[in-house]
Amino acid sequence: MAEIQTKNLPKYISCNNCGWRGSTFRATCPKCGDSNLVEAECLGVGKIIDFVPVLYPPENLKDLGQYVSVLVEFDEGFRMFGISLADPGDLCIGKSVVVNSFDKETMRLLITPSQR
Repeated sequence: MAEIQTKNLPKYISCNNCGWRGSTFRATCPKCGDSNLVEAECLGVGKIIDFVPVLYPPENLKDLGQYVSVLVEFDEGFRMFGISLADPGDLCIGKSVVVNSFDKETMRLLITPSQR
């Protein structure tokens, strides 16, 4: 039987006390100060909050060529920066996006516009 492959998805941190959610680990919740934080995996669907075309990428992203830096608010309620290789003219604030791939080591998040 063929093995089903799942793509890596970014994880987020959630406070069990107040429900705050964020993309980076913290020892205590920035909203309520509680230390009961848990890690959860997101579904990989969100919307564009803001974006900026990058014409001259930094050294560590030169392999991508020109790209778009995108701030995404995921359906779970946390925000994270990602990279889109789509034409900037095809993107707009509020547009739905999905995670195409996520590298846990480099934290490189690639997203594509969604059809929803």
